[in-house]
Amino acid sequence: FDSDNHDAITLLKAKRVVGSTFAVSQSWMAGKPAPEPPSMPTDGGVYVDKSGISRIPSHLVNIHGTTNDSRVTWEDMVGKSAGKSKGKCVDLVAEHALPDKTRLEYNPRSGFVPFKDGIVLFVNMPSPNQHRRSPYPNEWLNDGKLLTWYLREKDWKGGESETARLLGFESLKGQDDAPAVLFVRSASGEFICCGKCSAFAPDGDSEAPGTKSKNLVLLHVELKQWQMIKDSPEFVDILRRCAEPTAKGNSEEEEGGLIDVATVTDSTSFQETLARMVIEGN
Repeated sequence: FDSDNHDAITLLKAKRVVGSTFAVSQSWMAGKPAPEPPSMPTDGGVYVDKSGISRIPSHLVNIHGTTNDSRVTWEDMVGKSAGKSKGKCVDLVAEHALPDKTRLEYNPRSGFVPFKDGIVLFVNMPSPNQHRRSPYPNEWLNDGKLLTWYLREKDWKGGESETARLLGFESLKGQDDAPAVLFVRSASGEFICCGKCSAFAPDGDSEAPGTKSKNLVLLHVELKQWQMIKDSPEFVDILRRCAEPTAKGNSEEEEGGLIDVATVTDSTSFQETLARMVIEGN
């Protein structure tokens, strides 16, 4: 095929043969059955990759249907660790909905994966000890009931986009039957399944400091299953990690002589550290 078919070149890992002509080759072990021949991806539909595996784009898959098999799903993992990779989280949400011998096609670098009847959000919370400013300054609000989240304007379109619909914008305020599922981790830790959520645009300025040039829209993600997870050790831990002051912030305060001793000694982290020192004989 020719060089105009960019999606096919990328998805099938095609190699240039001559000029603007590209080709896809397959190989397999002698004596083994030949794999399915690759097919041309067209209009975001199902295709067969060069390994002979059928791949179905996420936007064609329903994730909220019922299942009768014994596999663990995301609903069993609400408030628990789901693993370090996005792939494991996506498998929890969608594996039960995929036909046999089919794999899900999605962008692993994106902060969300859209499905036909829902969407999965991924949030990497800034690490307290990181020195480089996060491009997405997410933060917990209202004891973890809300989370700030950022979406590019081209994906939001003033709340009129398909992504906005999947996020439950406006239509699901106050309802528990939200189509979105949230996974959050701190730094490079494991993703915690925070359950169902929906998004809304907060009142006032929708642009956070430092994000205007990136055309990002500030949204608030509401955790619909907060009551279920608020006492989960994994969820409590990730809230605690995000609430810890940064090392940089501490050093700046020390240099400026602005530390409030009463505040520091009353902090939970200080008391925990002091208790450990007493136990260890230090």
